[in-house]
Amino acid sequence: MSETPTRIPPHPGVVDLQDNYEVTPHFTFGELKDREGHVMPARPYENLVWLCLYKLEPIRKAFGGPLRITSAYRAPQHSAERGKKHGPGAHTRGLAVDIRVYGHHARRLVRIALDHDVMGLFIKQHGPHDRRFVHLDWWEGDENRPRPWLGTYSK
Repeated sequence: MSETPTRIPPHPGVVDLQDNYEVTPHFTFGELKDREGHVMPARPYENLVWLCLYKLEPIRKAFGGPLRITSAYRAPQHSAERGKKHGPGAHTRGLAVDIRVYGHHARRLVRIALDHDVMGLFIKQHGPHDRRFVHLDWWEGDENRPRPWLGTYSK
């Protein structure tokens, strides 16, 4: 039986926490917030708490080390969300993370994520190493973006 963290952080109405606030033992608010400074509403925050407790902490444990999150919550007005053909996606709901990883570590992360019922898995493994990542999400999708889904980034 795997250990699952049970600590649930306080729930603010509009989330404005210090970057070093520990959402769970291994993930801070600073890692999860919008990188362009947009405010995080309560619902995406609640989803991120769930994501950290029940998906990312167990994945981290199975991975055997830190997961470097490069993107988690993104507001609908975030530059990466504005141009999407079918509107904002899993990041705006607090149900997605991008993890900087490459090479055999990326392959191992993908295997582990599949064992944790990931619904959206997108891989970018070309270009400079510091730009490579694996996108994981647990969003059920919508009529334009059905799940489960597996894809790669071309740019």
